[in-house]
Amino acid sequence: LDVPEAPNSQSPESLLRYPAVALFIERAQGVQANLAISAENLAAVAAICIRLEGLPLAIELAAARSRLFTPAALLARLDYRLNTLDRGQRGFPARHQTLRAAVGWSYDLLDEPEQKLFRRLAVFSGGATLPAIEAVCNALDDTGAGVVEVVSSLVDKSLLVRREAPGAESRFAMLEVIREYAAERLTLSGEEEALRQLHAEYLAALLRATASGYQGVQQRAWLDKLQPDLGNFQSALQWTLDNGRAEIALSMSKALEPFWWVQGRLTEGRGWLREALARSNQGPSALRAEALTSASNLAIYQGDWVEGQALSERSLATWEALGADPGSRIPALNNLGWLAQIGGHYDKAERIFREVLAINKSLGSEWVECIAVHNLGRVAQELGKLAESEAFYRVSLEISGRAGWQSLAANTQLNLGQLLMSKGDYEQSASLYHAALTAYRHLGNRTRYAAGVLVSTGGLAAHTGQAQRAARLLGAADNAFETLGALQPPYLQAQNNSYKAKARAQLDEDAYSAAWSEGQKMSLEAALEYAIEGVRSS
Repeated sequence: LDVPEAPNSQSPESLLRYPAVALFIERAQGVQANLAISAENLAAVAAICIRLEGLPLAIELAAARSRLFTPAALLARLDYRLNTLDRGQRGFPARHQTLRAAVGWSYDLLDEPEQKLFRRLAVFSGGATLPAIEAVCNALDDTGAGVVEVVSSLVDKSLLVRREAPGAESRFAMLEVIREYAAERLTLSGEEEALRQLHAEYLAALLRATASGYQGVQQRAWLDKLQPDLGNFQSALQWTLDNGRAEIALSMSKALEPFWWVQGRLTEGRGWLREALARSNQGPSALRAEALTSASNLAIYQGDWVEGQALSERSLATWEALGADPGSRIPALNNLGWLAQIGGHYDKAERIFREVLAINKSLGSEWVECIAVHNLGRVAQELGKLAESEAFYRVSLEISGRAGWQSLAANTQLNLGQLLMSKGDYEQSASLYHAALTAYRHLGNRTRYAAGVLVSTGGLAAHTGQAQRAARLLGAADNAFETLGALQPPYLQAQNNSYKAKARAQLDEDAYSAAWSEGQKMSLEAALEYAIEGVRSS
């Protein structure tokens, strides 16, 4: 922000016009409402802003102390701190030195409980809720003061920012330059290892407590709860891997698999799982078997059929070595069945899915039944047994609808819509696509299925004489698959090519290319909205 060059030669009215001076006064009066501005203290305010080089964060930190110090006293204390730190921080750019000095000055003015919580908050990347702060930063109940009171004090001093989101808990975060300084203080305190361990354990417990959220009717709430902690998950995973806590990393990365999938972060999720599997105990364990299946899921979603097959087979071998009950094998078996289907080995795929249903008879899991019946419907559809396929899909829809499993229902609606469209029932297929699209948008779903429904709605548009809309949707689908790092299964790629040929036959090449390019520029969210508009009017 602009600062005065020669404050002593300027009138008070002139000084008040400088943005840096105005910011200081606004923030200072926010904490000290009766602060009167005079010609004398205005000169000190201007000198503070000049000394802080007009940097808004540094100005806010200084102004937050106006409850305790006059502008003249602030200037004297700040000037001493800046001079001291400037001599010791020659390796930093000049303005970075100023910021570090301002943060350090503000830290030195904190009392012991405030300093302790301040430096411990550095373990959070992207902020945290109050329960998280209490669980991690005050695990030993040794801050000497109530966490809520200390957090409130740090907010008042501009060292912590409170962030609100509709329907969510308040989160408290540090600006990065402040967090950087807090991290240095945490390292010097000798507490860092203990705090990092507590941080990782808290996040692992959070994932265990929310594990069923992906399957239930609260999938969107589950996603909204985990999404703000993405930075925390990433930093905790890196620390556990780098510091010999690979078992915690394996547990966390396994539990995060559906999160990576729904968010379309397939490459990242595979990377964490691959690293955790490589660094963790190589002996057979239930955790390892489950993590192998999770890694297989992400590989398959991304179109890496070979690695997906190998990982699922390793998972089955691990369960066998453990002598586990047959139900443990179901997730890996489902993957192998799906891979058989992708490879065109339909008899093998059907055999595996029926084996899953047989195993599930003693378990009685409707979730397993819903997925297995859906998969059998897909196999029958590939074989051209449309009546049989539709019957399977209807059973899957009945189960998922009754249980409130919106994501599973949407996937089945997509496939059933494709089946009905192939029979020429465009009205019903449009209704099913609309339901699937609405669910994917509501759930924040960024999966292969969300991209796949763009292919299907593009096909519907091509079949109903809306060639330009078809080309846009198919361009958007291609972009979505590329952006998500997901590969189209062979059956979907064949449909995509067929729909493109049908749209091309209705347009000249320039018109088709222009519309397809427009679709390529759409984000997934914008493309889903565009698709919804089309099927709503069908």
